[in-house]
Amino acid sequence: MIRINEIIGFGTGAVEIKSGYGLNTEDELKMLRVIRRIKENALLEVKSTFLGAHAVPASFRNDREKYIELVINEMIPVITSGELADYIDVFCDDGFFSVDETERILMACIKYVLTPILHANEI
Repeated sequence: MIRINEIIGFGTGAVEIKSGYGLNTEDELKMLRVIRRIKENALLEVKSTFLGAHAVPASFRNDREKYIELVINEMIPVITSGELADYIDVFCDDGFFSVDETERILMACIKYVLTPILHANEI
């Protein structure tokens, strides 16, 4: 809460916090649960974004499809059933997720009524 209080002190009235650094179901859920606790206790509006499609983890380098299926068929359903995210984000760029892969992930999130947002062409 130190950082939240710090940004409130600068006049911030709302903040978005993203997951995306765990790149496995357990760690993504852990981050999103922490965000939910911050959301419940903060004196400003907090929006939570699931960014499990931030990168393909090293353990899936040889099977990107398996990781995409994990995001679509495991992570998204459990995150939405626990109401842990307001948005879903995908990093669509060279070396990350292709346009086709991004479309598949975002179409899956629509089924679960998550609002899609997009990182694209940053690099």
